[in-house]
Amino acid sequence: MLKASGFCVCCLSALLLSVGCGGSTNGTNEGSGGGGGSGVGGTGNGGAGGEPPGYSSQVDLLLVVDNSAGTKAHHERLAESAGDLIRRLQNPDCVGGDGSRRTPSDPGEACPEGTERLHAPVSDLNVGVITSSLGTAGGDYCQGQNDQAHLLPTLRDSLEGASPEGVYELREGGDVEGLIGGVQDAIRSTGQSGCGFEMPLEAMFRFLADPKPYGSLERRPCSADDSANACVEFAGTDEALLAQRAAFLRPGSTVVVVMVGDENDCSVVAGGQSWIGLDDHVLQPRPTQTCATDPNSECCYSCQQAQKAGCPSLETECTAPTPNDELNLRCWDQKRRLGIDFLYPVDRYVAALRSKTIDHDDESLVNALFADGTRSTKQVHFLTLGGAPPGYLTEMNADGTTRNLSNAELASSDLWAQLVGDPSSYKPPQDPFMVESDLPRTGVSKLNGISPADTNAVNGGDEANAGYRLQYACLDPLSGPLECPAGDFCLCDKPDGNAACSSSGLQIAAPAYPTLRQFAVAQQAGGEIGSLCEYGKVPDRVDTGFGASYELLQQALESTVR
Repeated sequence: MLKASGFCVCCLSALLLSVGCGGSTNGTNEGSGGGGGSGVGGTGNGGAGGEPPGYSSQVDLLLVVDNSAGTKAHHERLAESAGDLIRRLQNPDCVGGDGSRRTPSDPGEACPEGTERLHAPVSDLNVGVITSSLGTAGGDYCQGQNDQAHLLPTLRDSLEGASPEGVYELREGGDVEGLIGGVQDAIRSTGQSGCGFEMPLEAMFRFLADPKPYGSLERRPCSADDSANACVEFAGTDEALLAQRAAFLRPGSTVVVVMVGDENDCSVVAGGQSWIGLDDHVLQPRPTQTCATDPNSECCYSCQQAQKAGCPSLETECTAPTPNDELNLRCWDQKRRLGIDFLYPVDRYVAALRSKTIDHDDESLVNALFADGTRSTKQVHFLTLGGAPPGYLTEMNADGTTRNLSNAELASSDLWAQLVGDPSSYKPPQDPFMVESDLPRTGVSKLNGISPADTNAVNGGDEANAGYRLQYACLDPLSGPLECPAGDFCLCDKPDGNAACSSSGLQIAAPAYPTLRQFAVAQQAGGEIGSLCEYGKVPDRVDTGFGASYELLQQALESTVR
């Protein structure tokens, strides 16, 4: 739930003069992996000088989990499937060119003739779990809801089995099931009381790549006459995070990131005055009319800013009715709805996964993932599970099993435009189920022949009066109903018209919204995507329970785990 402290900025015209300061972080694929200061430690397989070998016997697995309201059902499914993933990493199947498949009795067993392992068995594994909850970039909502991208065992006293730094470790001959139990407990402990402005991409960046993670964000006066302390500045360095990163991220290791979230990323720029984008007491959603048709135009800006030279008069540009200003929607389509985009560009997160150097507050620094020169960029793998209709990302094999389409297959089939559009240029997806909207959406999907506005099995049908939330991309029936937890958020406190709920207020399905920014990062970084609405766990079926998505990761590991 979102809570405010009652803070109000009085000098808004002055406040908006410096919106956008605080900087963004992008990257370049150029540059070397040399240089120090990453804080990584442990043992690895990095090469001496020149380019790293590009493979390792060690795998460091980071799970980034959305812990905002309404995610309990997804946590239960992730916990179960994470166990399957770890078992599959430790003892990968033997597969044949004819599609035959067999799970060996143990990692040391040889594959039958004509088959081979998906990748080398992983006997040296680190697992970390962090949440999407990072507060509001110095704003006044989500007080006490900032996990700082710290590993969960350091934040939850009840968790056991991890190292003092919060890392779950498996070594040769170690207790696999014990490790799995600890990781599952961590996932379930995330809860659903994290900040409702989810920042999974920034949490990943902060934990893995940020060479200078700030210790805290502090409000300062923007100028001598600013009594509201309207600017945010970085204070100190997060030494605890650096210690956790050093314990988790080993030189030369192959890194796997699995990101799980049911809503679009809301990673707001930290520093400067970007916090106002998440504060409905400060900035009203009054953009110029130009924003509705051309959000990329210089004449698309907030009506609360000063008149821009060469643009139509604010007197004529600011006559439209104020858009829906429900607090939970403050991250949605900001440039069109607010006139200002307060979010980090997705390029920042592509750089975190693929670039050896990143721009950090106008300073070019070495990406912490590659700082010691022992890890190749191809050793970093990314999978995000988010909101997309069933069947959009998969196809059926001849034997009736399900196969996830790879990044390259989605590109060759021209599906990325349907699924993601281009968030960087504010171009929405072409498929109506993937369009973010608080109103019922028009059009019929070319991918399934269904309109989201009609009652259907994909998302249950758009809700006519959803105002407080966006429309679902999809929903997946639960095996049994969930009651509203006492004293906690209830997804079904407004059951009328909500297809995830029964008329009596029980949750009967796990919904997901379009996760466009996470999918865009996967697209551009060569990662993979899967749908939270295609869980369908069936015993002894490795293609179910997110198994088809995990298979894409295992196929990628074939060349980077040895």
